Amino acid sequence: MDKANETKIRHVACAVRGRLANRNAVQHAINLAAEHGARLTFFLVISSDFLAAATPTMSPTKTLFDRLAEIGEYLLFLLHDQAIQSGVSDVENEIQIGDIRSSLREFAERTNAQVLVMGRPSDREPRSIFTPHEFPAFVEELEDIGELKIEVIDPENVS
Repeated sequence: MDKANETKIRHVACAVRGRLANRNAVQHAINLAAEHGARLTFFLVISSDFLAAATPTMSPTKTLFDRLAEIGEYLLFLLHDQAIQSGVSDVENEIQIGDIRSSLREFAERTNAQVLVMGRPSDREPRSIFTPHEFPAFVEELEDIGELKIEVIDPENVS
């Protein structure tokens, strides 16, 4: 079922990863929103998994989370500006700190976007949270959770 063709695209969401390979997905989302005159939401999850051993009361941990959030906000500011420069007039940013999988599931449940653009993890990326076998199954899960069409963009093909 092609969910994007059933309804006019009024809202495009893009799952942003802080990796260079994600630039194709970001550009695709910007182009799609501009083409349809749609609202664009950039969604970034800052994973806290690497701090699992730390306790929330540890002062350096809180400082690190604060800095990660600032870096994420700056990244989204740059993407927001890029989208505006590309002709998208309605751009919003959303940032969460937490588990990437559960945050994306929650976003899929509550978003009103018709399309969610995601970059396929590259085989060359160290420490991706998805193995090549897990990612397609996760995409299917997201499509089933929300009434979304997921567009997966290959990071290897630079447009």
